[in-house]
Amino acid sequence: TRTMDDILKCDLIISGSGWMSHLEVEVIRQAKLRNIPCLTILDHWVNYLERFGTEEETQPQMLAVTNTMALEIAQDKFPNRFIWLIPDLQINTYKQALRGVQAIPNCILVILEPVSITNTEFEINIEIILGLVASAISIKEARGLERMIVRLHPSQIDDPTLIRNLEALAGKFEISKGLDLINDLEIADVVLGMSSYALYISSMCGLETYSCFASNSTHWTRW
Repeated sequence: TRTMDDILKCDLIISGSGWMSHLEVEVIRQAKLRNIPCLTILDHWVNYLERFGTEEETQPQMLAVTNTMALEIAQDKFPNRFIWLIPDLQINTYKQALRGVQAIPNCILVILEPVSITNTEFEINIEIILGLVASAISIKEARGLERMIVRLHPSQIDDPTLIRNLEALAGKFEISKGLDLINDLEIADVVLGMSSYALYISSMCGLETYSCFASNSTHWTRW
């Protein structure tokens, strides 16, 4: 396990931009204070500004995105930053892995996201989460699928409120045990979600994919 001191000894730092964690923001801050070049990878299309807070010290120095949709948004939100479009190696790897799957998928996969901490156009609340799970149960029964798997966001694993609400639907689905998204996608016949990059990966890999925000004309699923 690397410590912050180990990271700050590097000549170049490449950081993520997960808005549910303060680690990336702190890395950006410390790199800027020490004049270490830091490239931040944006792997989504929402909350670009909210991810980095309001302080100048936590604003990204340089940015990289993996698709043209993200590039367009990043250029608008960060007009004075260097932004590079790089290959999406993760999607390429997933596509390759899924092409090698022999089993016939017979499962509906639900990819959850945490409740929004800011008011955004695609705000997520507990009602939306439970509604998505209920819709998935209906689809599972209508299609006669054998299994339904709910993939929690890492921040939800110890969320007592969410777990308590999901328990009301006990017996109709199982919680994902796979650490890697590919394990769940390999057995999925159809995938439901909201806005996550995991949902985008599912779509780009050719799986039947739906978002509860798809009716909104500005959502990425309509681009």
